[in-house]
Amino acid sequence: MTKNQILGLWIMILILALATGAEAQTAEKRKQRVGCVCKDGERRSTTGAGSCSGHGGVKYWLYADVEVYQQYSDNLPAIPDTDLIWISPDDVDKTIKVIENLPAIRDDIQEDLESDRSRNQRRDRDYDYGSDRWNVQDFFMPFLIILVAVLLFSIVIYIVKKLI
Repeated sequence: MTKNQILGLWIMILILALATGAEAQTAEKRKQRVGCVCKDGERRSTTGAGSCSGHGGVKYWLYADVEVYQQYSDNLPAIPDTDLIWISPDDVDKTIKVIENLPAIRDDIQEDLESDRSRNQRRDRDYDYGSDRWNVQDFFMPFLIILVAVLLFSIVIYIVKKLI
């Protein structure tokens, strides 16, 4: 990945973290695992490892808002489907890996930023401010460009006149 891609990913993760972090502050926005759907289609209220061991494994983990979970705590299977979020175990694993890798990504970006900062400081220190003065080339270059353009235009007109 390039530095810009890493920086973009970091910014995106930060935005997501800030957006979800504000919601996570309130209990009603947090999610709680409330059950699962097995690969054979059976829905269960178990939430741990081995939940669907006799049914081919977990196809989806079911999550609900903490408020909904508390409301149906005595009867979790009664939670309406509209209040459930279905997430595959693969998506849960991917999310966990991203969260686990956040410190490494942050450290990489921090190193890149420090490297860029020191490179910029060296460039600023080594920059020759005396080179900002006008020199003869800077003064005559526009005239040279105009002269070449006029000559080319004259040659084109001469050729067109000869052809006609």
